Amino acid sequence: MTLPHAIYGSATGLGDYRILAATAPFDDRLRSTITYYANLEGSARSTPFAPIFSFYSLGENLWAFSRTYCLGPTTRGNDYLVHAIVLDAAALALIEYKPFALADAGLFVSRKPEG
Repeated sequence: MTLPHAIYGSATGLGDYRILAATAPFDDRLRSTITYYANLEGSARSTPFAPIFSFYSLGENLWAFSRTYCLGPTTRGNDYLVHAIVLDAAALALIEYKPFALADAGLFVSRKPEG
């Protein structure tokens, strides 16, 4: 099974945060909801931080399980990326309603997409 996902971060590490990559289909509603939950504003900029896991609704019968990962310091504070994996009810059932199984399986990326 292939799960839709998106990677949010800064292309340059200098504050230009946006969705850097996403699988299809990924409409504007999904993109804006993930962007809303992924944006740490100024809260991640002063010190390195441990990974942050989040689980939130994307609408009827869709959820995102995401990991926010600190990439390290830049001239503007810490750079980070958020990898959000989209799950419907069937996908949640396959992992026995345990979204941390995705993290245990090593499905979250720790680097920005190339290109």
